[in-house]
Amino acid sequence: MRKMMKKSFAVTLLLAMLIGTLGGCGTTADKTSNAGNSTAADAGNNTADSENATPTTTESATTDTTVTETPVEQETLDTFRFVATEPNTLNMIESTSNLDTYVFYLTSAMLYRSIDGVVTPEVCDTLTVSDDRMTYTYTIKEATYSDGTKITADDFVYYLVKKYLTSENCTYFVGGEDTYNNSLETCEGIYSVDESTFVITMTSPIVTFNGQLEIYPLQKAFVEAKGEALGGTPADLLYSGPYLLTDWVVGSSMTFVKNDSYINADTLFPTQNLTLVVSSDASTTYSMYQNGEVDAIINVNKDLYELIDQADCTYYSADSLWGIEYNTTGFTYTDGDGFVSRGDEVSALMKNLNFRKALSYAINRSAVAAVVDPTSTVADRYVSTSVKGTGDAAYVDEYTLENTAPLEGDAEAAVGYLNAALAELGYSDVSQLPELSFLTFDSASQSMYVETVVSLWKSVLGLENVTINLQPIQSAIMSMVYMNYDIYLQQLSMNPDDMLEQLGFWKTTGGVSDVAGFQASGVPSFMASMHADEAYDTLVTDAYTEFDDAARFSMVQQAEQLLYDSYTFFPAMAGGGYYATKSYVEGYYSTYGENGYGFANLVVYAH
Repeated sequence: MRKMMKKSFAVTLLLAMLIGTLGGCGTTADKTSNAGNSTAADAGNNTADSENATPTTTESATTDTTVTETPVEQETLDTFRFVATEPNTLNMIESTSNLDTYVFYLTSAMLYRSIDGVVTPEVCDTLTVSDDRMTYTYTIKEATYSDGTKITADDFVYYLVKKYLTSENCTYFVGGEDTYNNSLETCEGIYSVDESTFVITMTSPIVTFNGQLEIYPLQKAFVEAKGEALGGTPADLLYSGPYLLTDWVVGSSMTFVKNDSYINADTLFPTQNLTLVVSSDASTTYSMYQNGEVDAIINVNKDLYELIDQADCTYYSADSLWGIEYNTTGFTYTDGDGFVSRGDEVSALMKNLNFRKALSYAINRSAVAAVVDPTSTVADRYVSTSVKGTGDAAYVDEYTLENTAPLEGDAEAAVGYLNAALAELGYSDVSQLPELSFLTFDSASQSMYVETVVSLWKSVLGLENVTINLQPIQSAIMSMVYMNYDIYLQQLSMNPDDMLEQLGFWKTTGGVSDVAGFQASGVPSFMASMHADEAYDTLVTDAYTEFDDAARFSMVQQAEQLLYDSYTFFPAMAGGGYYATKSYVEGYYSTYGENGYGFANLVVYAH
C-alpha cells in the first residue's frame, strides 16, 4: 500500500512549484477522459445492431452434435454497503443540498425519475403540452405512500408551490411571483383538477422547460402535522420511493430496506437492503473497502484515488463548479440582530474590484487543480464544457470570453492590481489591511485548496491578513448561508442540460445573489452572494425565451462576460470525479443527470 502524502508537505511542495510557474513559465496539461461516457441510448443502438445482424452459418455433411449448455445463474446478495456523505437535513422543505436529494431519490416516488441517465415517467401517466408550450397537463398513475395512503395530484401541486418555486424561476409561472413574494399556499398557475390531474401554466414558453419534472409528492397534512420535526428521524419521513429509512445513526450510518409498496418495486431497485456508511477519513475508508466491509465508495477523493486499484474506479462527468466567492455585501446575517456590518474597512476592501482581481490573478489554477484533485479539470467558465454550441464544437469554444485571467496566473498583473487597490483605499502597505476570513469545508481537498491559495497570496502579494476558517460541511454551509465570511470556496452543481439554470444563480434574485431580497425579508439567503447587475439579469431572463440557438448563445456569452468582469465569483475548478465499486457489483450508475444514488439496476453478486 502506498503511503499518503502528508498534507502540509504537499502544500509546501505545491507552493514551490507554483511560484516557479506563476509567471507563465509552465502549464499543466489538460486532463480528458472518455471513461463513463456510454449512455443508455448507445446501449440501445448496440442492441439494435445485434438484432439486425445476419447470422453466419457453416454447412456440414456430418450430424450436428452441438450441446447447448444451460447457463448457471449467479447467486446474488441482498445487501449493498457504500461509503458516502450523509445528508444535511431530510426536511424536504428546508433542504438546500444535493446531499439531501440523493436520499430523497431513495425514499420518495417521483413524477419523472432519472434512471441510468435517462429521464423516465414514474408516477406520471400522461403529459399533454399545449401548442404554445405554455400549458402542461399531467395525469398520474395509481400509487401509494408506504402506509397505503393514495398519492394525489394535490401532493405534487403542494411540493411545486412549497418547494419548487424559487426567486430564480417564479416569474415563469402564472401567479408564481405573487406566491413566492408573499409566501402564499397556492399559485394561480399551478393547480389540481381532480385527484389524478394537475396543470402548470407558464407566463411564456421556456426553451429549457419540457415538463419532465423530477419532483416528489409531498402531503400537506403530513408536513403540517410534523412541523419542525419533519425529516428529523426515520419516523418523521414520508415514504413513497424505492426504500424506507429504518435507522439513522448521525455521523455513522443510515440503513434502508426495500419498500414493497413503491410503484416500480417489481422492476427496479432489486437490492433489498442498503447501508450508507459515513467516513470522512481516507485511511479508514480505504481499510473498509479493502477488507470488504463496504462494496463501494461513492466519491473517491484525491487521497483515496492514490490508494485504490484503478480498475475499480470509474470516472463520471464534471458535475460541480468550484470557485472563489467574495463577499461584497459588507454584512453578515445573525439570528439576533439580523443583518450586521462586517466592518467599514473589510467592506470597502472586499468591494474594491482591483483587490478582488489581485487575489484572482495571483492563483495558478492549472497547477492547483492538478495537484489538489487529480479527478478535476481547471475551470474558467460558468457553464458546463459539455454543452454543445450551434455546431459540433462546444459552446465554450465557439463563444469565448475576453480579458480573462490566465489559468497559470499572472504575478506581475496581480501585484499591479493590488497596488492600485491600496492607492484607491488609502493604504501605504499591505500590513495595514484588515483581517479577512476564508471559509471552507474541513475536508482533504477543500482544505488543501484553500491553504495553497492563501500561501500563494502570501508569496505573490505579501498578504498576511487572511485567516482560514475550516468547518464541518454542515456548519460551513450554514456559515455560507448566513454570509459569515469574506471569502468562500464555493461549490455549485452544474447542469449540462440547462446552462441557463446555472447562470440563474447569479441573477439579482437568484440563488447566490438575492441579497437585497433577503435583506428586505429579514432572513438569510441560500448561498447569498454578491452579483447584482440589471444588464446581466435581462440577458439571462431573455435567453430563457429565445428559441434561436445562435441568439440565445450570444446572450449567454454576454452574461458570462459581465459576470467574469465583476470578479465576484472567480471560477477555479470543475469537479468531476470517480466512484469505486468492487468487481462483484454491477449496475451502479453515476452522473449529474441521475440526481441521486444510481441503484435502480444495481446487483451485488456472491463473492
